[in-house]
Amino acid sequence: MLKFLANLLLGSLTGLLGMFAISVSTLAQEAIVEQQTETLSVNVTVEADRMRDYGQLMGQVVGRANDAIANAFETNPDTKAINATVLISRNGQVLPILVAEISRDAWQQQPDVQSWARYSTSVRSLLGYAPPARTATRTVVDEPSPHQAFLEREALIDQLD
Repeated sequence: MLKFLANLLLGSLTGLLGMFAISVSTLAQEAIVEQQTETLSVNVTVEADRMRDYGQLMGQVVGRANDAIANAFETNPDTKAINATVLISRNGQVLPILVAEISRDAWQQQPDVQSWARYSTSVRSLLGYAPPARTATRTVVDEPSPHQAFLEREALIDQLD
């Protein structure tokens, strides 16, 4: 009889623990879903192969970002914030040019991504819209040293680049 009661008690305890684990698991899943709906990531790629002017490209980047953010807030009413990234694709290169995090409240007050955007400073040169910045050339020391020929050759290579 004692063995029967012990098995019954153990079975009941196992059942309660199992229900608790299911309950905790369900709560954790609900928290993850809720967290996902609070902040939404929006990625936009702008094709720039035919654009010759960087100003025109930036106008398109900002316009596409504004449209994507407005659409994301409109179609996802539970979203509280958006992480937006705009990528530029040109000649096979894909680079991020604009990154912004915008809350719904801030967007309603000022619906323009430029208020929150951070821009890549190197994309203009990397995509060929501007010549790369010139690097400082090395000066050769007047006094001879065993490494003088090597330094002169390196300075010449730097100037050619």
